Amino acid sequence: TQESLRKAQGQLDTSALEIVVAIDRSGTMGEELKDLMRFIRSVSEFMPRITPNFRIGIIAYGDEDGKFSASEDFEEFPLMEIKPKEVDDGTSFDSVDKFISGIQPQRSLAPVAEALELALEWLQRSAAEAQGRQVLMLIGDVGPMETDWSGMNDYSREEQVRAESLA
Repeated sequence: TQESLRKAQGQLDTSALEIVVAIDRSGTMGEELKDLMRFIRSVSEFMPRITPNFRIGIIAYGDEDGKFSASEDFEEFPLMEIKPKEVDDGTSFDSVDKFISGIQPQRSLAPVAEALELALEWLQRSAAEAQGRQVLMLIGDVGPMETDWSGMNDYSREEQVRAESLA
């Protein structure tokens, strides 16, 4: 409600905010993924009304064949400013809403380390133009690596060390 919004504006740091969300879309996420998409949708609708400059980027990750390729295994919504609906007739919100509506769980591995590296890269690239806080949200249900469905293709020790150092 408008009253809740006014109270929130008085209590929160309203400087600019940039969020990069890296979210696991592997099959084990199931119903949780739907709930998380609703959460991201709410954040994308609410935050532009609180902060003067709100940007969000989303990386949905899942490696279907065990042969990681960023172009095939990531769905990306690059950092974009989301404006209040009354400012741009909902155009920016609609674009993020369309993207998250298309994210579906899939039977896959969860290349957490690669998603985290990309998310950090996005934040580093935009650090110079960020006018406030930068937040990285890593959302998933596995540790820094996950074996394939049969358990036969564990990540190498080198990949595990890299993932653990990132985590």
